[in-house]
Amino acid sequence: MKDPLETLIGQSIPVPELDEEESTNILEDASLKFDVEELLKSIGTKEFRYIYDHVIPVFKKESLEFQRKSCQDILLKIEEVFNFQPIENVDFDNLKDIYQVYDLIKFLHFGYIDFLINYWKEFDIKDLSLITLNKQINNITMSDITWEVILNKVIKDFPIENKLVLNFLMNTEGTVLKNFILDNTRENLIVILVEILKQRIPKEESKNEEDSNN
Repeated sequence: MKDPLETLIGQSIPVPELDEEESTNILEDASLKFDVEELLKSIGTKEFRYIYDHVIPVFKKESLEFQRKSCQDILLKIEEVFNFQPIENVDFDNLKDIYQVYDLIKFLHFGYIDFLINYWKEFDIKDLSLITLNKQINNITMSDITWEVILNKVIKDFPIENKLVLNFLMNTEGTVLKNFILDNTRENLIVILVEILKQRIPKEESKNEEDSNN
């Protein structure tokens, strides 16, 4: 892939024969192409979130034609990096479908926290702590079907509106999906643990109150 900086510099050199409006349009087009290439380059990297937060609001203000082409390129890059190709048809003439592509790359990089919280809650780990949650993660072997059963239950109990995200969770090859869940859980272990405990406390307090009244 061509270096994004080369794209920006190469297409933004002022041309004397052009008037101010034409020069401005060239600069804006060059900036947009730079943003697209920066986003594609960042997919699958730690820099993705910063770039995503910067460029997606810009993309959403652009023409349907621009967003269509950008999303087609994004899906090709997702297939390359995440080994995932949606089996759902994407209508690139429909802004709703285009926005689902934006949400898909968000989910794949950092928008998965709520899903992981719901996933690990289903294991109902007693005396939940960093140690016990870590132990549970390490105990899930590639031949263990428990994770698949729980995955299906989470998808059923916590409906996912984005058809591409749902497609990723239901149709990605087992080992790839399992590594996605485990790797991102390890990276966000404390956040996941805290949120599960916060949700457990009111339930436990309510249960204790009921027990005391009986």
